[in-house]
Amino acid sequence: MVRSPLRSEWAEYFLEIKPVCPWSYSAWHRGLIDVVQWTGDVLPLGDYMARMYLVDTSTDELERMAHDLDHGEYEWLFSYPGYGETATPVNVLIQQSRAVLSELRRQTLT
Repeated sequence: MVRSPLRSEWAEYFLEIKPVCPWSYSAWHRGLIDVVQWTGDVLPLGDYMARMYLVDTSTDELERMAHDLDHGEYEWLFSYPGYGETATPVNVLIQQSRAVLSELRRQTLT
């Protein structure tokens, strides 16, 4: 089981990635981002804008998992410590609505 960072650590992370993901900091503070342990089951997003699954696996396996899951209604991303400037504090799979992300990206470009 992966230790979840403290709420303040997540807030700091979302503030740091605001330049590349402008909605995430606000969504975090409004309770619209869920953080759970990965059990192998994909949960429906419901009212959440994103879900971050804490995954206890190698970075290679994490990347493969995101690639394998990335189809259908959800867009799947991954991050882990040391993975560029927007790296998360722990290994995560990130689940987001493909339709919502497309709309957010469209709004950002216009």
